[in-house]
Parts: sequence; structure tokens; C-alpha cells
Amino acid sequence: MRLEGERLVVELLPDVRHRLLGVGNSGSEDPVMDDGSMCLMYEVKDNTPLTPEQLIVGDIACYRHPDANYLIRHRIVEKGWDELDRYFRFKGDNNSKKDKWKVRSDAIEWVVVLISYGVDDV
Repeated sequence: MRLEGERLVVELLPDVRHRLLGVGNSGSEDPVMDDGSMCLMYEVKDNTPLTPEQLIVGDIACYRHPDANYLIRHRIVEKGWDELDRYFRFKGDNNSKKDKWKVRSDAIEWVVVLISYGVDDV
């Protein structure tokens, strides 16, 4: 990223899939992300330039809900190993408790790399 006058220029990583998505009004990530915000996300997969190993506590990432076919975008609050493999624990910034399950590496699909707070910013 670099500033050019009053504009922030983001150079996308080569060979990394990316998405620019709007944020809905779920409330779980308030005040960091709210209705109307946009976020740029990079794909997270083994054998790509950005792997689950590189994620750290504090990153906001999207993972697939273990019992349903939708993504949850929350902050990583714990990273560890158990008898099965590496796991991550997530929590919405505005939620009082961690999400109730351990998330495995293969369920994490995207990591937020930039948040825009207004349409004119994008």
C-alpha cells in the first residue's frame, strides 16, 4: 500500500485470489466493520502464497460454518494444536463469547487485509 496524494493505492499480490465485499449489519464485528463498510480479502489455502500457518491472533478471517454452508467473518483470538491438528478459535469483536467450535485450517477461506469505511474510499 502507498499514498498517492490523498488516495491509498493497494497493489494486489500476484497469484493470490482476492475479493472486495460489502459488510452486512450483523453487529458481531462492530465497531471495526459495520453496515456499509467494504473489506478486501485474500484467499487462504495451503499451497498458495498465503497459508493458514501465516495467520496470527488478531487477524480477521472468514471460515466456513461447520454445520452450514455459509461464511463467518470474525477475529482470530486463539491458535493452537490438539490431538487432531492445528485449530483456530474466533470471536466477533462485539460478541461476549468466542465462537463455540474449533476451526480447522481447511475451513478458513479468506483473510481481511483492508477495510474501507466509505464508498468514496474504494
